[in-house]
Amino acid sequence: MAVAIKDMHVRGAGLIGAAAGFGMYLACREASTAGDFQESLKSSYEQLKATRPTAVNLIWALDRQMEAIEKADSSETKVQTALDNYVLAYTNNDKDLFTSLWAPDAIFEDPVGAEPCVGIEAISAFWDFGHVEGMTILPADVQTVVCGSEGILKAVMQVRNTSDNSGMNISIVDHFLVNEQGAITSGRAFWDENSITQPDNINSIEINVDDFKDRG
Repeated sequence: MAVAIKDMHVRGAGLIGAAAGFGMYLACREASTAGDFQESLKSSYEQLKATRPTAVNLIWALDRQMEAIEKADSSETKVQTALDNYVLAYTNNDKDLFTSLWAPDAIFEDPVGAEPCVGIEAISAFWDFGHVEGMTILPADVQTVVCGSEGILKAVMQVRNTSDNSGMNISIVDHFLVNEQGAITSGRAFWDENSITQPDNINSIEINVDDFKDRG
């Protein structure tokens, strides 16, 4: 794209600006496979800027793209993305998405006081425990709070067993730590017997939280 702008294959202020913006999109794709994302992106930015250093639309487009990219790369954005995908995994019953959210050595404690799940294999087994045949867990009334590299997820987890029309709702508060790569390194779920309510028109699921913690 830099060659197209510099050699005047692209003409007109508006089109030059649009081409520069698209050039930054291509630079992002290239930088994603580079050793240093930020360094690669900065190099591409300077290369595109040098094609027409006095072109107002070009500089405006490049600066807008860099601002958007830097915002998307912030700690808060990574945490929010992790929380959103956590909810999405449960909503779509997507185990692959769920397990992809965690760092290899992540620790997950659900509920707090249970034996922690350490590593992807244990976290994968936790998912299987809650998703035996006929079981679904659907988040509702989702709220999130993000501060730095930490996030809080509040939701009502609607647990349903379609095989016998039973279920329960669990109001949970989850706390997560997310690393620079956007992976969850720690998850702690806060809920107890008082967090469980029985929906109308379906059979109840009997659960003892102490037994649940000792699920093995």
